[in-house]
Amino acid sequence: MNRIVTAAAFSLVLAASLTGCSSSGHSETAHARSVASSSPTPTPTAASIADAGKYFLATLCPVNKASATLNDALTAQNLAAIQSSAKALLAPAQNTARRLDDGAFEWPSVVDQKDVTSLRNYYLSALGPINQLATAPNLDEANAVVFPSDTDSGPASQRIRLRLNLSANTSEGC
Repeated sequence: MNRIVTAAAFSLVLAASLTGCSSSGHSETAHARSVASSSPTPTPTAASIADAGKYFLATLCPVNKASATLNDALTAQNLAAIQSSAKALLAPAQNTARRLDDGAFEWPSVVDQKDVTSLRNYYLSALGPINQLATAPNLDEANAVVFPSDTDSGPASQRIRLRLNLSANTSEGC
């Protein structure tokens, strides 16, 4: 993101400096606009491992915290708490999927995009069951809700954490 802003600012300064040096008015200004608008779009640069770690934690910590609250409600078998914690989990789960799918963020080469995609797909597929819990009319129906398997996404998340030098503990760093 910083590179795009920097390039845009550079183009603006370039156009302003060319216009300021102009002695003939419009033709120079039009040329400056042409030069500024034809500048190549900067290529995004992969995030550093440290920045990717911060992004990963900012992406996963809210959903992990909300998931823990839902798990507590399910363990307590409290329907009102299950419904409210599931409703509170919907937005963080959707936001996690959205951030993992964000093409503007480029993961460092140590992170396999297949792992990111696996994790994103898990959160997308979990939205339905979360919504079922939020609207469950009774404990029997709440207990019958089945979440998607995390046999792929669980290890994918741990591989990402390992490669970003983050703790395997999903609540650490949050």
